Amino acid sequence: MITSNMGVRHDSIYVILYLSAIAACPGQAQAGTVNHPKNTFSGPCVGFYAHILQNGPADSQGVYHAEWAGWAGYATFYVNYKSEWKYQTAKPEPIGSGYRVCVKPVGFKAGFYSSTTKDILRWTPETQVSPACLQENIAWTKAALNHEEDHEKITHQFIAEKNRTWNPARFQAEACDEGADENEALNKAKASLESIIHSQLQAEAEQLEEKIMKKQKEHDSMNPVRLINCSICGAVP
Repeated sequence: MITSNMGVRHDSIYVILYLSAIAACPGQAQAGTVNHPKNTFSGPCVGFYAHILQNGPADSQGVYHAEWAGWAGYATFYVNYKSEWKYQTAKPEPIGSGYRVCVKPVGFKAGFYSSTTKDILRWTPETQVSPACLQENIAWTKAALNHEEDHEKITHQFIAEKNRTWNPARFQAEACDEGADENEALNKAKASLESIIHSQLQAEAEQLEEKIMKKQKEHDSMNPVRLINCSICGAVP
């Protein structure tokens, strides 16, 4: 399961994708691997197994969520964009008791980018375990982390493809507005143009999010993270 939370932040679209090893986990977006202490369990393997089923991972603030029980870890992605342009202003036209001004963007540039935060559950045996048990723990941890890194790679692949194929020539925008004098009309037209530009970029970001979400769900469905095999460690949950 994948969830998302979207909102506009000043002149940018801010999209957060909560991607989990088995499901979605919200958390504060910080780049890198968190390794929160609450996601490290010390004790017997059966205790770690039960911890996964009962609690799941804690978010980046160390908070457990009941709906996360059974999950091996999470990766939190956000997608954002940057844009820049200059204004091309048409000659002001007198209308009534004021003026009308139209503006277009020139030298327009836009780029999408993302960052990620990921964490997984980890088991630290409190007593010495067999080499086979130790290897099982290493293998399980690696599988869980690889799954979250795959989510990160998928997101970055879609971002890179979006930036590679994005064509400013297809981006057409113009805004006209009126004011009591030329400056007022110009400022209002610029504000309208800015709103149009960011509205279009937000729509593109939402479309990009939908594509990423679909691929992430497919990845979770086809590559679930198995539970650790405590029978190798001499105990069966």
